[in-house]
Amino acid sequence: MGFSFNGNTPNEITFNGNDVLVLKWNGTTVWEKSASHDYSEDYLTFVAKTSGTFVFSGTSTSNTISYSTDNGNTWSTSSQGGTINVNANDIVLWKGNLRISGNSGVCRFSGGTASFDVQGNIMSLLYGDNFVGKTSISDSYLFFALFQSAKIVNAENLILPATTLYYGCYNSMFRGCTSLITAPQLPSTTLAQYCYQSMFQGCTSLTTAPDLLAPTLANRCYYYMFYGCTKLNYIKMLATDVSATNPFYYWVRNVASSGTFVKYSSTSINRGNNGIPNGWTIVNI
Repeated sequence: MGFSFNGNTPNEITFNGNDVLVLKWNGTTVWEKSASHDYSEDYLTFVAKTSGTFVFSGTSTSNTISYSTDNGNTWSTSSQGGTINVNANDIVLWKGNLRISGNSGVCRFSGGTASFDVQGNIMSLLYGDNFVGKTSISDSYLFFALFQSAKIVNAENLILPATTLYYGCYNSMFRGCTSLITAPQLPSTTLAQYCYQSMFQGCTSLTTAPDLLAPTLANRCYYYMFYGCTKLNYIKMLATDVSATNPFYYWVRNVASSGTFVKYSSTSINRGNNGIPNGWTIVNI
């Protein structure tokens, strides 16, 4: 192979189930390294941390959702919803061609008893098997209350790739997820009215907000976004145009009493529930 480790030339190269590159010599591991993983190419995925149930429900009789418990080899389909029994470490993939019904979003994942991490690309709910590279959403309230009150612990590898948002599209998405410790990234740079309304409201285990990088705010875009996140103590908000109507309305009411708020020095934001929390340190960059 042209290279060696500790004098041994690997004669077996494999990836294990966690995307770790493993080099072996006569069955003995001589080197291993984690490979970077692109979660945007994965179906929306739940990884169970405890045994229990996943519960899902449709919001329209015309919608069908499919799930796989064997890494996508076989899929089960439901038009309305149901309950899946899982053990710790079980993995469930999700896909569909879901559309909203009124202002109720596409579906719900709430009411289950299993705690879990959520990862992969949320677009698999909208585009089925053809979700990779999709960045367009076309409806208001699209993911309304999608995970509301679910027992999610880690969502850092959940991909929300939409580049332009619609009215209320992520409204209440994680509202009441009291176990949520890590939030997903929010890469969109074009916001819409109420797009993040109550997205993390009541997430009492969340300490750090996702970086808010959109340069121009929309009317009420962060409305109630972190209301009641009692442990939240860090926000980076890098908008340069905050002239929209009430973009911060009650967004930090009842967060931690002390923390750090990062912003551009040129951006002026008031103190209080509708701006920078009282008692927090401001870091200008």
